[in-house]
Amino acid sequence: MSFTVGDVYTDLTDYLSGRPVPTAKGYEWIRKSVLELTETYKFPNVEVPGPLVQLEQFNPGPYDYDTFMATADAGLDITNIDSFWVYYITPQNLDASNGENPGIQLKFRTIDVLEQDMNLTGPPTYWTRYGGKLYVAFAPDQPYFSYVRYRKMQSFSEPVASTDVILMPDTWQDIVGYAAAERGAMSLDLNERVEKFHNKLYGDPKFQRSGGTEGAPGLIFMRTSQETRDKTRSSTSLRLRVPSAMRRR
Repeated sequence: MSFTVGDVYTDLTDYLSGRPVPTAKGYEWIRKSVLELTETYKFPNVEVPGPLVQLEQFNPGPYDYDTFMATADAGLDITNIDSFWVYYITPQNLDASNGENPGIQLKFRTIDVLEQDMNLTGPPTYWTRYGGKLYVAFAPDQPYFSYVRYRKMQSFSEPVASTDVILMPDTWQDIVGYAAAERGAMSLDLNERVEKFHNKLYGDPKFQRSGGTEGAPGLIFMRTSQETRDKTRSSTSLRLRVPSAMRRR
């Protein structure tokens, strides 16, 4: 489930002890808070699989973000790339019945590390982004097909509307409210409230300094992503530790 800008705005006055909050300013505080939170933390509703895209032969980039994004997301920023897959076979040979679709998951490297590889041809192995563009390396020796799973920037109406849906779980509504209230307190020069709201969100500094043994952890610390919850259902493998005395034999 999601919630709206209006749902958060109704609580802002209470957070600020009855101080009236102009609608336009309150909506803007909410918008900026949502953009910051969705850029930092993972939320299923902003995670999107992109379309099948053919890379250009001998061209490592630059590729526009829109190239790998769904049409409905055109013009939005990609806040994070969760996976970048390249098939070794053509789309007409993709087999959905048995999953025999070989390819490679590209690994991220910084632009300076890839500079030489982008000037050599071969099957793409790495990806990077620079200046708002995407690059692959090696320069594709064939026009491979690929797709990206990405996290998109939350979009809002212009101007922000009360009915704009916030693509975050309901359990994050109070967090968005406190984050917006913190921005409001900074705007209104309520310094004590700024510290209060910040600690409410991120935890008592004493808790952080003590490594999580003293003080309050904060609302965000107490939330986990869907991915983290799902991982608790999976089994983990254990590696056998061989004593050093046995290794010397």
